[in-house]
Amino acid sequence: MINHYPNMTLPEIDRAIVSMASMNSFINHVSSSRAAMFTGNLGQWLVVNGLTPSRIYEGSEMIYGQATFSQGFDREVEIYRVIHRYPDAGKPGCPAKTNPTVLVIYLEVESGEMGCLELTEFHSTHQHFGFKWKRNEEVWDQLFSKNEIAAGTKVNQSPCVLPNGAYMYGLDVNAAFTSDVAGTEDGIRISQHIADNIIPRGYGTLSIEFGKNHFPTNQYGSFNDPDDYKMLPNVGERINSDGLLMCLRRHDNISNVVNMNIHSICKPDYIFDRRKYAAADAIIVDIQVERNRSINIPPMPVGTDKQLMWYWEADNNYYRKIIDCYYSRRFDEKGRERRNLKISEEFQQLLIRAIHRIGYFYRPEGMQREQVNQVNKDLQDVRSEYRGVPMDAWRITVVYETHTNPNVGLKMTDKHGGKGVIVRVTPTEDMPIDENGERVHIIMNDLSTTNRINPGRFYEQYLNASGAMITRRLRKWCGLKESERLNMTPEDIYEELVARFSDDEINRQYEYVFGFYEIVSPPMARKCEKIHGQVRRRAEHLAHLIDDGMYIMFPLSNPVHRPTMIRLLKKHYPAEKTKLTWVGYDGKVKTSKNNILVGSMYFLVLEKTAEDWNSVASAKLQVHGTPARLTKFDKDSAPGRQNVTKALGEAEVRSLAAYCGGIVVAELCDINNNPVAHKSQYRSVLTAEKPTDIEVSVDRNKIPKGGHRARQFLEHNMLCAGRRFAHELGPND
Repeated sequence: MINHYPNMTLPEIDRAIVSMASMNSFINHVSSSRAAMFTGNLGQWLVVNGLTPSRIYEGSEMIYGQATFSQGFDREVEIYRVIHRYPDAGKPGCPAKTNPTVLVIYLEVESGEMGCLELTEFHSTHQHFGFKWKRNEEVWDQLFSKNEIAAGTKVNQSPCVLPNGAYMYGLDVNAAFTSDVAGTEDGIRISQHIADNIIPRGYGTLSIEFGKNHFPTNQYGSFNDPDDYKMLPNVGERINSDGLLMCLRRHDNISNVVNMNIHSICKPDYIFDRRKYAAADAIIVDIQVERNRSINIPPMPVGTDKQLMWYWEADNNYYRKIIDCYYSRRFDEKGRERRNLKISEEFQQLLIRAIHRIGYFYRPEGMQREQVNQVNKDLQDVRSEYRGVPMDAWRITVVYETHTNPNVGLKMTDKHGGKGVIVRVTPTEDMPIDENGERVHIIMNDLSTTNRINPGRFYEQYLNASGAMITRRLRKWCGLKESERLNMTPEDIYEELVARFSDDEINRQYEYVFGFYEIVSPPMARKCEKIHGQVRRRAEHLAHLIDDGMYIMFPLSNPVHRPTMIRLLKKHYPAEKTKLTWVGYDGKVKTSKNNILVGSMYFLVLEKTAEDWNSVASAKLQVHGTPARLTKFDKDSAPGRQNVTKALGEAEVRSLAAYCGGIVVAELCDINNNPVAHKSQYRSVLTAEKPTDIEVSVDRNKIPKGGHRARQFLEHNMLCAGRRFAHELGPND
């Protein structure tokens, strides 16, 4: 093994000190502000559908892979019972297409404690986003009664974890730094291929109460079939394209003859019905039905409660099985109570929930009333409350899943704090391609690195470009056609290499690759030297490189002088810069004047998805002139937001004043906070012949400026101190 850095000492940096920033192998080549930004971005990135591992990994990814979200057993357990919430989900006649929950009740082998593990289809701790669990099918096949499961077994794993345990948090894609109109002001231009692979899953929850004064309409049923009364989609079905989830109609003895006929009950009344909107085309993943037993529930209109009662009874059966399971363990076959029975805190909470749902004096089959009363002495009375607010007769909680299509405004970043906003999504075939067939998928401003002082991104790009050159050479050497290689596994490629080439030829190609490791990562070279001593192991390694390309272990303690490393790579393993060809905005094929490097980089998708939109010209205000909060009835009553996301702040006012002048800013602020101007604005929109083309919405001769509530409060305080404001026109006004 050749030592290219004989006088190089170990870098004075340790992953224990830099914490999460250790996942960037070149963090010591990034300015402190951008390095801190990267660690902040790690708390904002989204799990997307096209996650890939980073081609340059530090080694701490294995640690994060062990610590990320999962569902499993920390200790050795024996499976006591497996309960499916909807056991017939997906079968003919069952409304639910999928089963959202599987409960595993177990006994710890060492202590005998009774515990539970509630396995769900998805995981979400964010207000909008989450991910779907990746099932370990081998473990799922072992979940049956009296079977023992080893400690540390994972049943569901995060999709961010590879089979080898490494952690993924972004995508490795070809990037180019070049001048492009899309790169202005930190903009990013991406291909449609990338847009198709950065789709995150979102999860939303809606709660609807009704029963006393309102009943649900037949929004998703059919008036041709009286038995097909559906107030909302079933589990596994989609919400309509308009996003309307459910409609509630008021009981009215006078107009019921009109409002409750089979035709009108299938159509929403957009004036009088209470409407609940969710994301359009979202998939229902869970429905929970709660019933308030503490009030006299008025009867639902005949035939309208079929769907409601199915979910109510299905959950009742689920909770009955939980109680039955507990009693079967509490008492032995002869009816004697096990005094030393221990239950975990999670199972205790679940049991309380079940007793509250089913009823305090539910008696399982085969149990004596005295035995049930004996257990009830140990339980406290459970009261039905929801956040301290009286509940209506029925309460439905719907959980739905959405897929957010990336659009202009979405934020992405690399591992070096190089954030950018997507400003254009280009068809993949129109993106630049170099002479080696490497397609560019992300274009960024070539001056952004200098402005942000994060040259570590150049190291990452060049190393990956050099590794891609080696991969292309190996693929050309093996003689496999691209169509053949794509349909082969690494094992198939290995068989081809052994059949086609001699041991000397395989060793020659491996030594060429090993020389690259010696320059880039001596620790990786030493590991390869230990592992790849035999020709068979070397051929296997070459087969993996031909199949999936180059991956480089580059720890923070890598004893490599980075500038010297780049000089050696340019001499022995040069990354090829070529001219790029692409389809311009005018539809013409164009070629770059200069040679440009194309190399892969690792990018994260941030939670700034630019999906919020406003459908109002001015905000609904409270008494002090600030935007009012939406009530629970207004929040989801329309497909879009009915109130502004935020009012004009200091930054917005300064920017608008600089570009448009103070008159425009004063006009906007006054209309938004002056009650009289507010009313005039609404009247102008409602009475105009062309509401989208109003020349003057507020007549300032009748309603002068100065009615801004916040300004009135300030002027009042100033007058109390003997001072007042005077307005003077500036040169731009």
